Amino acid sequence: VSLRPEDGRGHLTLARFQVATGQIDSALAHAEAVTDSTLRPFTGPIFLQAGLRSYRDSSWARAIELLQRARDNSTGRAIVPAAFFLGLSQVRLGVVTDAQADSTHNCDLSRRSAELWNAAEPNIIAGAAQNREAASQILGPTIPAYKQRAEQLARNNCR
Repeated sequence: VSLRPEDGRGHLTLARFQVATGQIDSALAHAEAVTDSTLRPFTGPIFLQAGLRSYRDSSWARAIELLQRARDNSTGRAIVPAAFFLGLSQVRLGVVTDAQADSTHNCDLSRRSAELWNAAEPNIIAGAAQNREAASQILGPTIPAYKQRAEQLARNNCR
C-alpha cells in the first residue's frame, strides 16, 4: 500500500487482516481508502464490525454513521445485519434524544428525535430477518408510540 497508495485491493486486504486481529480503527482507515466502486461492497463487513463495536460501547451516533456506511456498501444478505443494527442504534439514540428534548424543551432535539424514529423504522423492517422477535417488538408498540411522542414534542417545542 505504501508503494501504491491508490491500490484498493491492497487497502482492502490490510483492512480485512486488521479486522481479524481486532485493529478496527486501522481497518477503517484502509476501508475508507477503497475508492474503486467494484471493491466497495467488500468494505461493508469492515464498517459493520466497527459499527457493532460502537453499538456495544453505547456510542450510538458513531454506530449510526458506521452502520449506515456498512448498509450502503453491502449487497445481498449482508444488508440484513447492517440494517438491523443501524435501526437499533437509531432507536437507542432516539430514546436518549427524546428524553433530552422533553427535559430541555429544545426544538432542534425534538426534530432530531422525529428524524431518528422515521429513519429507524425502515431499517428495522429491512433487517427483521436478523431477529424477528425483537423487530416485531420494536415495530409494534415502540416506534409508533415514540413517533407520536416526537410529533407532539415538536409541536410543543417548535413554536
